[in-house]
Amino acid sequence: MAMLLLAAFFWGSGNLANKSILLDLDPFAVVVLRHLIAVIALLPLALSERGRSPLRVWLPSVLPASVLFAAASIVQQWGYQGTTVTNASFLVNTAGVLTPVLSVMMFRERLRPFVALAALLTLLGALLMSGAATGFTGLNSGDALCLVSALFYAGWTVLLGRHILHHARPVAATLAQCAVAGLIAAPFALIASPALAANWTGALPEALYLGVFSTAAAVGLTSAAQRVISAPTTAIVISAESLFGAAGGIVLLGERPGILAGLGAALMLLAIALVTWPLRERSDKTQIISYEIIDLDQGRL
Repeated sequence: MAMLLLAAFFWGSGNLANKSILLDLDPFAVVVLRHLIAVIALLPLALSERGRSPLRVWLPSVLPASVLFAAASIVQQWGYQGTTVTNASFLVNTAGVLTPVLSVMMFRERLRPFVALAALLTLLGALLMSGAATGFTGLNSGDALCLVSALFYAGWTVLLGRHILHHARPVAATLAQCAVAGLIAAPFALIASPALAANWTGALPEALYLGVFSTAAAVGLTSAAQRVISAPTTAIVISAESLFGAAGGIVLLGERPGILAGLGAALMLLAIALVTWPLRERSDKTQIISYEIIDLDQGRL
């Protein structure tokens, strides 16, 4: 659970860099650069990681999740050009509700009542935090793209969870996703507006943070956590990204959220507590059992 919260922190804290980097690069070039940096950062770790599945089995399993991750990244960056930050913040966070729905539809997974309740609280919390509760200014193409990206993120979370459960190797899976995202975005970046060397140089500080922390570390931590945590729970905990993003705005930009935003943050914290409490109880029971086994062994000795 701590890994997911740290991943949410990296994603949320990257919002400021993600905003400023668009002054130098177009969205497609941002996707290419940040994922190229992520691949370079992950390569040494991936080469030393051992797996139990041969490449001919592992690759077809990780590829669908990688394509969905690439689609989500590209569509989200593209959508930000045509919508307000308020609308985008709410619409992308609907992935927290879409993930449990897709888990049931795609693989008929049983949805526990407390997870369903947490998903609804996440949706309401994101609605209040984004300010969209006061009404949208009118849905446009950018809003639609953000909704599509949320759907892609939800599908990615579900497929990634099943891949990691069967094949492990979270670092290699993260590298594959970043490589696919960069390769798919590259042709669009070249067609949209080939970036000058000066643009790439000016964007490098933000790109380094986005590539190393908001991409390599965040996706890697999410992949590793899904070895033991379900996709619906993962999506709800990751929604804490908006809380960290808001905290960054308060500390670094001097923003002062209103009462509704504070209520939304409280609801999202409650949703995270709902899905983490059963995991904590399960961990405590496992620890008690392990202690009992140790006591029995010592008694035999």
